[in-house]
Amino acid sequence: MELGWGYHDLQRPNKYTTLSESRDAETEALERLLTLCDQFEIPITFDVVGHLLLSDCSGTHRGKYPTDWFGADPGTDVESDPLFYAPDLIEMIEAAEMDHEICTHTFSHALGEEFTSTQLDSDLKRAQDLHRERFGQPAESIVPPRHQQMDSEILKQNEIRVIRQTIGKMPETKPALLKWYFSRNHPVMEPVRDGGLVTTYTSVTQSMTAPYISHGQGTVHPVLRSIPLRVRKYIHRKYIDDALNRAVTEKKHAHFWTHLHDMANEAQLDIVDQLITVASHWRDNEGLQINRMCDLKTHI
Repeated sequence: MELGWGYHDLQRPNKYTTLSESRDAETEALERLLTLCDQFEIPITFDVVGHLLLSDCSGTHRGKYPTDWFGADPGTDVESDPLFYAPDLIEMIEAAEMDHEICTHTFSHALGEEFTSTQLDSDLKRAQDLHRERFGQPAESIVPPRHQQMDSEILKQNEIRVIRQTIGKMPETKPALLKWYFSRNHPVMEPVRDGGLVTTYTSVTQSMTAPYISHGQGTVHPVLRSIPLRVRKYIHRKYIDDALNRAVTEKKHAHFWTHLHDMANEAQLDIVDQLITVASHWRDNEGLQINRMCDLKTHI
């Protein structure tokens, strides 16, 4: 869960177009997701940018950061700028029947390959301070923004025990990308423990939602729109089924992910509903185990 923080450093016009200005669409999507998880008794991990835990701020923050890193921070409050503050969403997660994990996505969507070690450490310390204040304990898991690499020693110094990373890469040309979208397989593999840090691996693109269907308030390429929506949904259903089948038969892990704002439209919510329904069937009938990231530190 990153909302406006996922785009705040980008130097491009209309960088927030996939988000709803009032954040109503994302709030509704979270409500529906939590209801589904309660209905099918599925706990999940929410990786949250620490700044979203704040109700308000001045727009300046202590610590060492790149120049003008907080230039997009509105320095207001949740009522004025709900894309940069979201304590109400955290309260919704905590109020759910299921015991979901709230892990960290750093305090300010810090980029592991672009921050210095000192800057990254400073940001993680701020994130963990907020976690202790809000939840009584530090976050045990982290999802690095944009899945950039992070110094494992700095993570361990900041009490992180589980990290998510991607495997593979997306093709660079549009024709190759189109072919890849409809022929790829979801990664299914065991997490790896190395020196007190567990790494769980996932797909380079979102998998709880479908990349060939509009994310949030955005649009997809006209070529993708020319393919009937029901066909694109069917393809993603097969993608999900194949991953879950291989996870069970090979006794390995399939780690699904997306952003809250990606699922904030009816078509993508249908995809999420489909995934949770299918996953619960595999759990109840085929022996699939469903874990939060924090569970991996003792299961691996």
